[in-house]
Amino acid sequence: MRILIVSAASSIHTVRWVNGLVKRGHEVHLASVHPAGRHSIDPRVRIHLAPHGGKAKYVVNAGWLRSVAAGVQPDIVNVHYATGYGLLARFAHIDAPMLLSVWG
Repeated sequence: MRILIVSAASSIHTVRWVNGLVKRGHEVHLASVHPAGRHSIDPRVRIHLAPHGGKAKYVVNAGWLRSVAAGVQPDIVNVHYATGYGLLARFAHIDAPMLLSVWG
């Protein structure tokens, strides 16, 4: 299964999700506005980093995320965090089944 995870690459929770899924044989793509941190992401995970930061990063990167999703053609998109990344995914209008994982 081809999975697009939209979440913070710097979060240990995201790292555990993507590493676990790729170890199970899935093709995993991680789209993030936060660069990877100190936690090791499996090299089989394809990381897509947003081009824009700043206060409006979740809004101004919507076109970028839409184009990432169009290129990846995921079977499912899993968005982590209702705010921030949820907003980004909503504005991106991705044409794929989407699952929102709410944290906190």
